[in-house]
Amino acid sequence: MSVDTVQTPETGQLLAFAASRQGPGRQRNQDAFLNAPEHGFFVLADGIGGLDHGERASWAIVHALEAALPLPPDWHTRAARVEACLHTANATIFETGRSASPPYLMGTTLAAVLVGSHEATCFWAGDSRIYLLRDGDLSQVSADHSLLVAQDPARAPRSMLTRAVGVEAVLEMDIRHFVLKAGDCLLLCSDGVHGVLPHDVLTRLVGDETGDPASRIVSEAHKAGGRDDATAILVRITAPEVAPAQPAPAGGTDEGDALRRLERACWEIAHGNYADADRLFDITVAEDASPTLRQLAESVGFMLVQIEAREMRLTGLVDDLRTVQKQLEVANRQLAQENAELTVTVERLKVDIDRKEFHREVGEIVETEYFQQLQRRARDMRARHGAPKTGPKGTGKP
Repeated sequence: MSVDTVQTPETGQLLAFAASRQGPGRQRNQDAFLNAPEHGFFVLADGIGGLDHGERASWAIVHALEAALPLPPDWHTRAARVEACLHTANATIFETGRSASPPYLMGTTLAAVLVGSHEATCFWAGDSRIYLLRDGDLSQVSADHSLLVAQDPARAPRSMLTRAVGVEAVLEMDIRHFVLKAGDCLLLCSDGVHGVLPHDVLTRLVGDETGDPASRIVSEAHKAGGRDDATAILVRITAPEVAPAQPAPAGGTDEGDALRRLERACWEIAHGNYADADRLFDITVAEDASPTLRQLAESVGFMLVQIEAREMRLTGLVDDLRTVQKQLEVANRQLAQENAELTVTVERLKVDIDRKEFHREVGEIVETEYFQQLQRRARDMRARHGAPKTGPKGTGKP
């Protein structure tokens, strides 16, 4: 458990808590985390238990990110440095397993948050989650990279990761950027927490400003019967240093500021944050902007329209895929039921076949010459020993 309160020009004022607990009956804790509030950087990794060396993968990504500290002061450079470090660490983890003798596969989930003076950028891959508590409402910032896979109908469906660090040569992750305000709380947690605690309980624990909320969250996950490793990092924004708006020079637009905003919009688009990019683009250019800047803005706007259209098509495809997945799950359940009924029928048929086989074998024995000889010998033995011949029924006379 660790608790830190810091205030720097890069992060404003924040309060950070972190706690981790090994799951009962487990040989080691495969969760790893980095709590670096002085750098505004927080990382959580959950080693994939179904693969070899999950613990090694989770600590490898944490150590790689820790080695990148301190980060540059410029916000975009900071975010780009983290992104580049993640890709490099992913390639290293993947190559380590691939080049071993014999080769093996190891991987880990990732949830990382870079907190600035009045903004935050989130990076994630897998099902470790990032939450934001704002005005009493707890919302999930990240989106799980996992699918529910149907199995034995008697058991709950299991979750299969679709993205993780170290399992592929090229890392696929999501990145999201948003503005912070005073009172915001960020929660990073492994599935040993969010897979056990209901949403309302998690909301109450994150919003409790007394004591150490991270330790309480991990403890509550254990009390709720959690069997997995549980880790939580909670960051409370107490006073973000919001940069004051700079007025435009008299008689025109501050094109340097507009270009920086346009650069931010392009960065958001490159990382799939179209809604945020659209919001930034709306305030990029004033009516008296130069023709060059106006042309750039129009190009960005046209690109946004194309991206949004493609996103709508992709959303439709995803919905279709989910529908097919549900149909497959129903078909799997029906198939499992039919298989169970078929098994019962086969067992019944097997019993009937065994009975018929018994009667057939008895008939073959009766029909053999040897059995008939035994019958003749039995009759001869009864005759030699004078076995009485019975007369009419009830007379006692031959």
